[in-house]
Amino acid sequence: MTSASSTDSVSAMIFPSPALPDSIPPSILASADLLVTKTAFLAGMVAPETAACLSRMLIDSDAHFSKIIDGYHTEPEVLKSAPDSANQQFTLMRVPELRRRIVAALAHHLHLLQTQAFPDGKGAVARVIMHRYLDQLGLHPHLWSLARGLARRHAEHHALAPTNSTRVSEPTGGAQPSVKSTLSFVEFMLEVCLGEVDQPLLQI
Repeated sequence: MTSASSTDSVSAMIFPSPALPDSIPPSILASADLLVTKTAFLAGMVAPETAACLSRMLIDSDAHFSKIIDGYHTEPEVLKSAPDSANQQFTLMRVPELRRRIVAALAHHLHLLQTQAFPDGKGAVARVIMHRYLDQLGLHPHLWSLARGLARRHAEHHALAPTNSTRVSEPTGGAQPSVKSTLSFVEFMLEVCLGEVDQPLLQI
């Protein structure tokens, strides 16, 4: 499959609404609240020109970290239309609370990894979409690196989302992740996010 056809296929995909468990443990909601507080504090510490520099650093570093996470390099052309697709299908604002929107976004990330077949670069495309969600939720993902955090804990990430490193060309039709596995994944992702916010790109 060519890069052009891969990109077209990604933009044509329909991403279903994020899955939100009916009952969310208070500890997970507290972590989501803490992520909001910490990212707002981080943003308040960084001047606009520094933020722009960090955003450029993030783009350059993500390719390196993605290769560690996925085990292969994803061509940039494959990722170009992923933000547009995420923006068109973004429905998290229907969830009433910000902390629950964060949980829904992370649950949807697992859903994409386990049930959605991207033309190529499955994990990397899902992370691009996740980055857009974090931005839409006001969590300033240009100041800290989710990819770096996942690269540091990629063995745990693969254990919780075992299809993450699989390259596919046809829809998987897989079953929805269970509530237990979804909550475990969300809890892990919140730990990763909080760890990276505590050690942002500014400290590299």
